[in-house]
Amino acid sequence: MKLSLSAVLLSLLLCACTRTVQVPPLTPASLPTVDTWVGTLAKPTFRFAAYGDTRDGHDVHRRIVTAVLASKPEFVLQSGDLVSDSSVAAQWKIFDEITGEMRARIPYYPARGNHDNQGGDFFESYLPKQGIHREGFYYSFDKGRFHFIAVDTEDTLVTAGPQYEWLEDDMT
Repeated sequence: MKLSLSAVLLSLLLCACTRTVQVPPLTPASLPTVDTWVGTLAKPTFRFAAYGDTRDGHDVHRRIVTAVLASKPEFVLQSGDLVSDSSVAAQWKIFDEITGEMRARIPYYPARGNHDNQGGDFFESYLPKQGIHREGFYYSFDKGRFHFIAVDTEDTLVTAGPQYEWLEDDMT
């Protein structure tokens, strides 16, 4: 099974945000044991939901949104493919019907997938407008001590390309 870079980054991100580890000062006499490390785990800094590829399976998407609302996250990440064909207004209407309440109540951060690049300018209206560092369809934002990045899978990420340079600048 081939994993995309975005899937790997999202997996790492999810692992990083599930717990905060406070590292005690180390001296030769006080090297931590497993019990010491487990004891330093703190409650999560914040909660967020992440899901994606909602272009089909509207009943499943409705159940996901219901679960997201019930979990009361501070924000939602969507990894792309909001609809099957971004040029079809009727598909965006269904998407709005399914996600409207959630997006009205919880900050929503979608990344653009290949199905969101089929035409029309609907996708851009779903991008966050405030509190982000944005260029084109890629952007970043901070939450607590964490930095989140949405890359555009439909734009090149080659060295010296615009998105790559933006990403390098954003990470410094």
